[in-house]
Amino acid sequence: MKKLLPILFIFLITSCTRNLFLPSAVYAPQLREKHEGEIGINGNPIAGVQAQGAFALGKNLGIQAQANYIGKNGANILGGLNYRVGLFPVDSQGYALLIGFSAGYSGGHYERYVTRAVAQAIPGVSTSPGFVLFDMAARWHGGYFQYSIGTRFDKFSIYTGTRFQWLNCEKFNYETQFFSRDTSNNGAVIPGAVRTINPRHGFTTTADVYFGLSFGWRHFHFFAQTQIHYQYNAANLNDTYKKFGQGVGTVGFTYMFYPRKKK
Repeated sequence: MKKLLPILFIFLITSCTRNLFLPSAVYAPQLREKHEGEIGINGNPIAGVQAQGAFALGKNLGIQAQANYIGKNGANILGGLNYRVGLFPVDSQGYALLIGFSAGYSGGHYERYVTRAVAQAIPGVSTSPGFVLFDMAARWHGGYFQYSIGTRFDKFSIYTGTRFQWLNCEKFNYETQFFSRDTSNNGAVIPGAVRTINPRHGFTTTADVYFGLSFGWRHFHFFAQTQIHYQYNAANLNDTYKKFGQGVGTVGFTYMFYPRKKK
């Protein structure tokens, strides 16, 4: 049985490889005027539930922040300054062509314990049933930079761009342990050796290419967004040495705030 455990570990590990870093949805506010702002919420299968907001401090400078919550397992936060340039003045229909840049802090964590029952191992290899314990934990922090190009009317906007993140993985843990059941001893559990995957720390670079649109009424907007996630130096936050790429769609709504009009 002990000789078969390494083979069993490889089979189980490769069957449930995953990425410990779950990318949040990119937030790219399309604000036009001084003292304009928005708050919103969205969700997707990868990043869970996310809240976000932005406020235009001046004609070009603003702030933005976002935070997503992945069940009880992890979270991401990003926040920083936003600088925007309107290539055309806002006309009576509210039309503007906007170019925006944002940079600031990025950080998050992920922790999870998972058990999986095992009825059999590799086909053709006889082994006792049991279960596998997965102990996964990661924590990262760093900075982000993003740009966006968008066209906005009063009640509709469409935009695209890319977000880059440079993250220091200060904590990484991915361990598995197989517990077999001894059928000759009333099913007693026999713990096996612990297998650690890729425990290295270090820096990871990510890039998220996104495309979105927003539509609705003056204050209440729906939005839909897609993005493709690329992760490099993947050995730091992945459980595999391969580069990680994944697409995800996000839907949500936004409430808009507008500056008071001078009488």
